[in-house]
Amino acid sequence: MKNLLLRHFTEDGPDCTTKIEGTEARIVRSGRRFGVFFPADIPADFFEDKLNSMTIRVGQVKERNGVLVSCTDPSLKEPFADACVRFLAPTNLCKIKADPFKWWNELKALFGNVLSDDMHYFLFAEFLTYLLLHKECKDAGSGIEVKWKSCAATHDIEMSDGSQHEVKSTVKRTESIITISSRFQMSVDPNTPFFIYFIRLEPERQDGFSIQDLCDRAVAQGCDLVQIEQVLASQGLTMGSPKRKIRFAVLEAKRYDVGTGPFPKFTVDSFRPECVDLFAAVENFTYEVNLSAVTCPQEDILERLKAILGK
Repeated sequence: MKNLLLRHFTEDGPDCTTKIEGTEARIVRSGRRFGVFFPADIPADFFEDKLNSMTIRVGQVKERNGVLVSCTDPSLKEPFADACVRFLAPTNLCKIKADPFKWWNELKALFGNVLSDDMHYFLFAEFLTYLLLHKECKDAGSGIEVKWKSCAATHDIEMSDGSQHEVKSTVKRTESIITISSRFQMSVDPNTPFFIYFIRLEPERQDGFSIQDLCDRAVAQGCDLVQIEQVLASQGLTMGSPKRKIRFAVLEAKRYDVGTGPFPKFTVDSFRPECVDLFAAVENFTYEVNLSAVTCPQEDILERLKAILGK
């Protein structure tokens, strides 16, 4: 089925709908938009929602009410087809008919991950934070060295004064939930300065800035471009990669002092004295923290980041 979908998603030609054998669904192509229509007995004006280049709406095809999920980004044809194959299963079609909103939220989360991972937005946020710290140290004349480690270390940015800096980012509009992704991320000596940065981005903004733009800022600041290129290359963003040109607008940016302030931490101190040996048996874990509920010291750094980006 996937090959059938890909063929129709790729073909040029007049607008058309094609029935998928063995299902009630149809492949739909209209102009630059391609997608799949799922029949469902719901009102034609039920809802419409968008996620970047993808749209879901309720409408009619061949006089049947139903849900049309479609895409306009040719680079997403493969993951989009994979998702369509999964959701064409009879059990999933029943989900659509029973609760289209719930189904769309699941689909949106799936596509959101595909889009977010493909855009490497987390690297943009880390890179921008690195530039901020580099500028702060340079302006202060402290002589402190800033190293951007990203996925190669426990923390994203490490400094020669011993401080640790973890960068969390999102492309979601409102949610302020971060994921602590290993048992070592919060295991920092109480005497070590430790900060978490939260950066909210909006992708595909023409007035935004790209990773390539940040490379230009890094050169102007006198940063170690060899080290920066090593980090980017390790994530598949080598020189000339089109992903380095994806633009982001920075909507929100905060710095949380989680080293000295109250913050949910899972460390050896989380165990009762008689159970501390159990911590060594924990191989890995993840948990989520709602930043809107934490009370540790924090500061807004949005304007400082915008100053680095310039116009």
